[in-house]
Formats: sequence, C-alpha cells, structure tokens
Amino acid sequence: MQTIESLNASIQTLSESHKKEVDSLNARIKELTAQVAWLNRQLFGRKSEKLPIINPNQLDLFAAMLPENVQQISEARDEAVGEIRGRFWEIRGRFSDHFRYHRTVP
Repeated sequence: MQTIESLNASIQTLSESHKKEVDSLNARIKELTAQVAWLNRQLFGRKSEKLPIINPNQLDLFAAMLPENVQQISEARDEAVGEIRGRFWEIRGRFSDHFRYHRTVP
C-alpha cells in the first residue's frame, strides 16, 4: 500500500512540475511571437509608431451602426459594380471593331 501512495505522490509532484514548465514555455512562446511580429513590422511593414494601439476595453463607435447598414452598403456596392461594368462594356463596344483580330490564311 505504501508504494502505491508514494507513487501517487511522486506522480502528483511530477504533474505539478510539468504544469509549471508548460506554463513557463507558453509564456516564452507568447513573448517570442510578439518579438517576431515586431521584427516583421520593422523589416517588412509599417513602423510601430504608425500602428494604432489596440485597447480591448475601447468601445467601437460604429459597432451599433454596422448591422443596420449592411444591406445598404451591399446595395451601394452592387450599384457601383454594375455602373463600372456598364461603362466597361460601353467602352469596349466602341473600340471592338478597331481591335478585332482577323486571321488571314495564306
């Protein structure tokens, strides 16, 4: 019986030490991920001074307006796309005779 209790105690001790090690490694991963992100911004992107500071407690000014305007925004987008496509086909129709490819067989 005593060996089972001592084994359970050693398992508990190992479990706690592994949990501490996992927590430590997760914190290190988080730190290194932030460092890589910062280095990528410095090397490839905008500098950190130009990036907005994201505060999770900051309220979104337009959050309440967005669900109401989704349909309106979608309709405006569809209208603009239709207008652009109409102009494209109109212009293409004017110049299609000039740029028609004629194949001649000798």
